[in-house]
Amino acid sequence: MAKIKEIIDSGLEAKLKRFETLMGYSLSDKTKLEYIKIAKALIDGNLPVRSRSRYLQARSVAKKLKEQGIAYIDIPKWTRRGDTRNLEYIQRKIISEEDFMKILQELPDTKKGKELNLAMRIAFYSGLRLHEVLKLTDKHIKINDHIIIKITGKGRKFRTTYLPRNMSEEIKEFKGFSISYEYTRTTLARSSGKAGVAISFHALRHSFLTRLVNKGVPLPQVQKIAGHSNITTTAIYLHFSDEVDANLEKLGY
Repeated sequence: MAKIKEIIDSGLEAKLKRFETLMGYSLSDKTKLEYIKIAKALIDGNLPVRSRSRYLQARSVAKKLKEQGIAYIDIPKWTRRGDTRNLEYIQRKIISEEDFMKILQELPDTKKGKELNLAMRIAFYSGLRLHEVLKLTDKHIKINDHIIIKITGKGRKFRTTYLPRNMSEEIKEFKGFSISYEYTRTTLARSSGKAGVAISFHALRHSFLTRLVNKGVPLPQVQKIAGHSNITTTAIYLHFSDEVDANLEKLGY
């Protein structure tokens, strides 16, 4: 059971412990570990599904999470189209900066609401995942000519990302977040619904990575900022680029 404990991020610990209890003790440690990894990836919104057996596992785990009120995960229907399925999923999650601002305007005008506002902007402009944002503190941030964030993210991989320089004044005052995982998800669902742009928190990351690709940031650099192990994962975002680059312009496009 020790290995199972090792993969649980503190922000998700209570939810995943509940899920572990629900699975009972008839399963082997190896199977429990795999199911908890699936649950965590589903909650993070980042579970690649490339086989029917994996899809069935994910659907089963998502059903248990929903039945117990731990998390509500939308599992798209299975298809054999490979990456096309991921493309369609990501496409539905991408939002424009204009729509993002509409959602921010619907957030509660409270201390927690203002924290969530900052948490969402950090995600939208840096590509951090929800659990990475909520565990962020001033110790992860360095401000000089740029705002640099250094974190240990998914898979315990160390990576560096950045924030726009116009956020430097408020980031200087930042110490950490007190909002919970549940508050973040429920409030975002309510506020994005009011704005008519219903999204999950992970959509902020998808939107950030798509913007980088559309602005011509080299794919290896996007991969490094995103923390992707495989560049083929990053390459999915190339499909959302509709920019005509200099080489095409030379050909008369």
